[in-house]
Parts: sequence; structure tokens; C-alpha cells
Amino acid sequence: MLPSIKQRVNDGHNHISPDRIINASTAALPEQTWFIKNAFHQMETSYSGLYEYFLRADNPNVFDNAKYPQYLKMDELYKFSPLEKEQFTVDSVFSGLFEKLLSVWRNLLKLFSD
Repeated sequence: MLPSIKQRVNDGHNHISPDRIINASTAALPEQTWFIKNAFHQMETSYSGLYEYFLRADNPNVFDNAKYPQYLKMDELYKFSPLEKEQFTVDSVFSGLFEKLLSVWRNLLKLFSD
């Protein structure tokens, strides 16, 4: 089940990420804001051509180039690809969190019982 998210500002374009995690409609410049999953702030973008695209394009926006849509993901080789709908379930997220909390709780009990 995907999280429930609605676009807050209706400007005629969809600014909801395919995984329904990000709502770019609330950004100051939603048409000029890209989101890249698995990327670092100080990454090397020249491998993907994104940096060159920004330099060459006249007033680029997220709809100009199908190769660089608003939502991208980065692989291990610093290559970008469009972010597609991912399998996301609230159960899977909370299940992992629950397991970690349970482990911490068991360790605390063991510490105080010894």
C-alpha cells in the first residue's frame, strides 16, 4: 500500500514522486527542482550528463528532457535513471522498525537483569 499524499498546489503538472514520498508542489520552484534518490550532495554529476544539461539548457525545467525527469535515482556507477513506482508497504517499513526496537528492548532487559 502506497502512502496517501496529495498535491497541495495544483499548477497543471504532477509533482508527486512515483514512490509517493515527495510532494514537490510545495517547493519554491517546483518546475526547477530535481530530486535524486541515493545521491550525495557532493557527488560527481558529469558521469550522467546532468551537469552539462543544466549548463547547456536555456532555463531548464523538469519537463524539458525525458532523460532527466523531476524524480531520478542514482546507481552505483553514478548513472541516473527515472525513479519508477517502487514497492512500498507501510507494513514492511514498520516491521523492520519493530524488529530493531524489539532488539534494543531485549538488550536493555538483559542489561538490567544481569
